[in-house]
Amino acid sequence: MKLASVLYKLLMTAIVLSILAVVGYSYRFLAPGAESGTGFSPMMTAYLVILVLMTLLGMLSILYHRRFYIKPLRAVEDHIRKVDLNNPELEMLEVNEASKLSELMAGINMLLYRIRHNSREYKKDQNKLKAMNQKLEESLFISQSAQNGIMLQKNQFEALFKNSTDAILILNHHRQVVDLNERFVQLFGYYHEDLRFKEPDAILTEPSKFEDAKSLTDKLFKGEAFELETERLNNTGAVREVSMKGVPVLIGDEVIGAYQIFNDISVRKRSEYELRFLSYHDQLTGLYNRRFFEVEMDRLDTERNLPLTILMCDVNGLKITNDAFGHRMGDRLLVKTADILRSVCRSEDIIARWGGDEFVVLLPKTDQKTALEVVERIKQASFNEKIDSIMISISIGFSVKHESDELTQEVFKDAENMMYSNKLYEGPSMRGQIVQAILNTLHEKNPREELHSRRVSQLCGALGSAYGFMNTRVEALKTFGLMHDIGKIAIYEHLLNKSGSLSDDEWLEMKRHPEIGYRILSAVNDMSEIADLTLAHHENWDGTGYPKGLRGDQIPLESRMIQLADAYDAMTCDRPYRSALSPETAVNEIIKNSGKQFDPVLSRLFVEEVLKMSWYDRSEIICQTQ
Repeated sequence: MKLASVLYKLLMTAIVLSILAVVGYSYRFLAPGAESGTGFSPMMTAYLVILVLMTLLGMLSILYHRRFYIKPLRAVEDHIRKVDLNNPELEMLEVNEASKLSELMAGINMLLYRIRHNSREYKKDQNKLKAMNQKLEESLFISQSAQNGIMLQKNQFEALFKNSTDAILILNHHRQVVDLNERFVQLFGYYHEDLRFKEPDAILTEPSKFEDAKSLTDKLFKGEAFELETERLNNTGAVREVSMKGVPVLIGDEVIGAYQIFNDISVRKRSEYELRFLSYHDQLTGLYNRRFFEVEMDRLDTERNLPLTILMCDVNGLKITNDAFGHRMGDRLLVKTADILRSVCRSEDIIARWGGDEFVVLLPKTDQKTALEVVERIKQASFNEKIDSIMISISIGFSVKHESDELTQEVFKDAENMMYSNKLYEGPSMRGQIVQAILNTLHEKNPREELHSRRVSQLCGALGSAYGFMNTRVEALKTFGLMHDIGKIAIYEHLLNKSGSLSDDEWLEMKRHPEIGYRILSAVNDMSEIADLTLAHHENWDGTGYPKGLRGDQIPLESRMIQLADAYDAMTCDRPYRSALSPETAVNEIIKNSGKQFDPVLSRLFVEEVLKMSWYDRSEIICQTQ
């Protein structure tokens, strides 16, 4: 269209130039005639007419071409320029049958129609292609997401497998190990190369339990999961208690592999065993406890177990042992007693700690004669046993159930009564032996205390005689003098031998020995009076002493005597914290503290009659020094 427009313009320009050229040429010929006045010749006139006609013809030609060719072509060109291939709704050209370009415009309309039709089809195909492309992108996104998910799951599985607190084996379809994790190595000691492509049942189980393990694996590869508690062997052959899970790996209905998962339960099993043990056993001795004994007594109380003997045992001197040597020594005494009972009784006998210092034994199918033999064996075994310096003494009572209609509780009560009866006879003697053992232990531990006690005993005897005591009371006083510091058995030895001053806490500890001595001696029936005297032998006349703060006549007379003898001997003998004082200096201290720490009457009697020194002379010396 642009080319046609350019050609048309060139043609019009050529026509105009031709007319101008003809007019100019004509003027060349016509001008001389006009100037001479001769006018126009006919030939010239004809020539002018032809020239005018040609001009009109040219103008008409120009108008004709403009009307019928140029404008339609420009309209077509404008219409074509407006064509948008992205818009399938194209407008058709108006075709005028009188137009010279009607065929061209009809062809263009046909072309536009086809373009419109094809554009619509293209649009549809493009939409389909976009939809397909979108689906493809979604599919690719889903595929990528799935792949990412698979990779994430793989990484998670590998992390879980590697870092799991459970020991894991992965088996292939041949039931062989293809992988194991670090926890498995820690639990069993086997590494990957030790088990790779090997069947674990033959390695991890004892030969006697191989068939059971193999049946579990058979079950697993039939597609059945399982979970149980069992035992497996580590690389050294030691037994591991484990909980075991079997999980098959399925594709459809086909088992392509499996997991075996192990968890160490040895700690839990040990705790369960300990709980079961403690629920039916005494924690100290390891014997059965009272709860278990009562259950077993009901279970064994049948006719086929008759005669049924119940044996009650009581450890003599446990309390005094605890007071003197501490509960650890008492515990050793109980443990040794339990060992004696175990060594004497049969495996089918039920031995239990009934409580405190009491034990009970249930002997099925045991008559009275056999029961007496058992009692004798227990006494003989205990006679030969000793805990340090403490002999073991057991008071025993028993009773036999012969008939099924007898009440077991009555039989038990008879055995208990017999034991208490024997204890009344055997206990005091044993406690006396323990007191002597305590004194021996104290003196062995600290020989200075033995010499001190003997000197105090002699001074007390002399003071008692001077006071007018009968011989029996003097002897009792001397015995008290030997035992007055028995409570020091429970005082730490480093405090008794400390070379410097005691701290406040150490002094409080040292001041406990009168109370400890009281508890030890009060456990012996015939020493209860000495126990009271021991408790008060550090009470002062003015009430400033300990442990009760008694004063004056509230303090037992013998305790006041012991205090004088104890103080004098302590001052006149070497001590870890100072050298011995002279007798004169010691007497000065007694006179100085008469009426304060010491009984004033006993003080003077002790100085004048026992020490044979002048009371007044000493008083004058004290006054002069003041």
